[in-house]
Amino acid sequence: FELCWCTKASGGTCTKNSDFNVRVGVLLVGGLVQQTVYCVFSRPCMFTLSGTNLGAADYLIVAPLGTECDQGRTISLVPEVGINPAKTPDVASTTNKTFDLANVTNHDGFRLCYCINLNARTCWAAGAPVLNNFNMAAGILEIWGPKINVTLLSGLTGAPYMLSLRGRLLRRANQISIVA
Repeated sequence: FELCWCTKASGGTCTKNSDFNVRVGVLLVGGLVQQTVYCVFSRPCMFTLSGTNLGAADYLIVAPLGTECDQGRTISLVPEVGINPAKTPDVASTTNKTFDLANVTNHDGFRLCYCINLNARTCWAAGAPVLNNFNMAAGILEIWGPKINVTLLSGLTGAPYMLSLRGRLLRRANQISIVA
């Protein structure tokens, strides 16, 4: 957007677009489309977020679901996320940013808080995230899949056996393979 200026001192009314005839700058609006992304429990978790006028080396924090991203220094990082905060390698793109969180070993849903690393605004300083700058809500991360390392009771040979797995966001179409 262009920023234009008007003064009433020279007789202008500053009520019509034509009264604002001095161009003083540009307003750069940037941000993300809030999205819900899905990853599988304890598996590599990589996804792309989309937006406009994103910075070069932007960062993402995975926080507890009830977090408001504008809470600044009170944002807590989820420890069961392999890489948190995560930095995008997509430095050239201003519209798409890919993030690799490594493995997520918690079945909860999470809030994604974003930091645009643009101009004088920094996401990382003195070896730590600048939490006040992770103030943009990027969406929700949902983790699905069964709980792992579950030991099931032995069945009887030749008799029907029912398996029961617990987890998050499981579907009837999911399948299980039994390997000897």
